[in-house]
Amino acid sequence: MLGFVSGILHFIPIMKRKVYSIALFVWTFILFLALLMPKNKLMTKPRFIIDIPHIDKAVHIFLFGVFAFLLTKFLSLQSLTRQKLITKSISLTLVLSLLTEVLQKLLSQWIERNFSWLDVLADLIGASLALIIYFFIRKK
Repeated sequence: MLGFVSGILHFIPIMKRKVYSIALFVWTFILFLALLMPKNKLMTKPRFIIDIPHIDKAVHIFLFGVFAFLLTKFLSLQSLTRQKLITKSISLTLVLSLLTEVLQKLLSQWIERNFSWLDVLADLIGASLALIIYFFIRKK
């Protein structure tokens, strides 16, 4: 019986790692689809929605906030110090942000999008908010 319990306890961290890695992969795929989709293929807004200036920045904050949260949760399974966890999460989010913006620039002829430093800033704001939420939840 003790061997069975020990086996289950050994299996739980492996399952967590798999779940978070799959969630991170799926979310990254969704993020790329959303940010590299041609502008004319994006869903049109219903008439009753008010045209909010710079709403795309809120979308960037959300997309990269979820990415950074999942990434931080995944990295936390590696027993990193708090400082290394923050550094890795922000750094990898910045790399992904810059990659999506460069791809938008390179594909601008087909997707009608361009590189924007304001998008990168919004992405980092999303990552920062995600880290604040992560550490707030972790304290409880």
